[in-house]
Amino acid sequence: MGPWALPFVSVGVIFFPLLLKAAQRRFIYPRMGYAGFGVPDGDRKGWIFPAVAIAFMILLVAAFAITSVMGWKLLWNLWSTRGLPICIGALIALGPFTEASRFGTRRWYILGAVYLASGFLVQYLPGERHYTRVVGSQLTILGGITLIWGIAFFARFLKKYPVMAEEADDVAR
Repeated sequence: MGPWALPFVSVGVIFFPLLLKAAQRRFIYPRMGYAGFGVPDGDRKGWIFPAVAIAFMILLVAAFAITSVMGWKLLWNLWSTRGLPICIGALIALGPFTEASRFGTRRWYILGAVYLASGFLVQYLPGERHYTRVVGSQLTILGGITLIWGIAFFARFLKKYPVMAEEADDVAR
């Protein structure tokens, strides 16, 4: 970002709390109590973190083995444009996969799979092959997908749970 962004960021920092408060009064408070996070499934085991630890150890051993064969410069070029996006996609996918393993919700599995697949697919986008561009493209695409995903689920929630009309015996203090 350049110096032109400073006024926009300043205005955003000042007005964001006001917009958030207005959104809470308009959308959140009238529907208080409708949202549920699900019930954790006691039968599911916490397999995500041990699997990640094992994968990390395998990657670490493989990196040392490949470094001894290829050398540092060639390894860095390969790692920065191929391995780094895969690791970033896997790290971002940890959150949805953890929630999916706790609650068994299909949408978290789908979102985690999209995050994980981004690390493999972003390598084939046209453009400069520098790691900052590759990772920047990956995070931009994932941010857009997550934003659209969130807006769609929020719109579905608003449609499913309209604001209930107050009855005569409701008292507001």
